[in-house]
Amino acid sequence: MQSIVTSAELEAVLREPVALLYKHSDSCPISAMSLRELEDIGAAHPGLPVYVLDVHAQRPLARYVAERLGVRHESPQVILLREGEAQWHTSHYGVTARAVSRAVELAEESDGLREVG
Repeated sequence: MQSIVTSAELEAVLREPVALLYKHSDSCPISAMSLRELEDIGAAHPGLPVYVLDVHAQRPLARYVAERLGVRHESPQVILLREGEAQWHTSHYGVTARAVSRAVELAEESDGLREVG
């Protein structure tokens, strides 16, 4: 997982063919649990880049993500991106390795993402 701290880094992520964006809060116990869940995604989908955005340290960037992607801001939140567009998202207790992995697999089946992973 790689942290995003600048708008230039975010724009690079949005140019990726496929990526996961995780919005994280250090002060939230649900977010800490979700972060551990996302660590399992790397093992299940080693070719899928996962990026972390700290919503407190990068508040304007977190707001921009919501505006740019048209996905209401929540934290913790994971967004599956394809070429800069939100393909799927979930938040809070929905951020599990199983749910995210299933979303990635469904996207691979329906959109031909297998070449990336």
